[in-house]
Amino acid sequence: MDPMQNDDRETHGLERQIADLREELASLQSAASERAQQAYEVVKDNPGTSILVASVLAGVIGFVLGQQAEAERHQSRWRWS
Repeated sequence: MDPMQNDDRETHGLERQIADLREELASLQSAASERAQQAYEVVKDNPGTSILVASVLAGVIGFVLGQQAEAERHQSRWRWS
C-alpha cells in the first residue's frame, strides 16, 4: 500500500468531516436565529410578562448563588479551624 494514497484518503476523510460539520453548524445557526426571532416577538408582545419572568429567574439565580457562597464559607470556617 502506498503511504501517499493513505494520506490522501485521510485528508479526504477529514475534509468531508469538516464539510459535514460546517453544514451542521449552518443548520444550528439557522435554528437559533429562528428561536431568537420567536423570543423577540414574545418579548415584544408581552413586555410585562417578560420582565416578570426575567426578574424571577434573576432572583432564583441570585438565591442559589448566595446559598452556595454561604455553604462554602461555612464549610471553610470549620475545615480550617
